[in-house]
Parts: sequence; C-alpha cells; structure tokens
Amino acid sequence: GGKAAGVAILDHPENLNAPTPWYIINTGNDGMRFFSPAVIHNAPHLLEAGETMILRYRVIVHPGQLGKEALQRAVAVYTAP
Repeated sequence: GGKAAGVAILDHPENLNAPTPWYIINTGNDGMRFFSPAVIHNAPHLLEAGETMILRYRVIVHPGQLGKEALQRAVAVYTAP
C-alpha cells in the first residue's frame, strides 16, 4: 500500500553461538533472495546421534519504524524466563 513497514528478527540468547551471524544472498535480477541464521558460520558444531538442537527466533513485522524502546521491550518480553 505504499506505506513504510519493517521487520525485526530477535535472536534468543540461548541459541547456539548467539548472537547469530546471518547469511544474506541477493544476486540481483535473477530473483535469488535468501537469508538464514548461520549458527555454524564461525565453527562447526557436532550433534551426536539422537541429539537435538533448538533454535529460537521471533519475527516482528511492524508498520513504520520500530523505535529503540519498543524494540528493547520486545526483546525483554521474548527473553524473559
């Protein structure tokens, strides 16, 4: 609708290697667009057979700009025990 909007992605502090680096690919005109958390960017991580890894992220889609205080409140709510 021509109105400003934004996306905030919150990385839970208990995630492996938090804060997580991200892979972002935008190859231009061919339409390849991709982004993903890169939890093993800095070093490999071995999972034993049957072991699980839980990753938690929260995506907030918001109108306009999300101010610093609003973002800090969202993080506090998300990471509260």
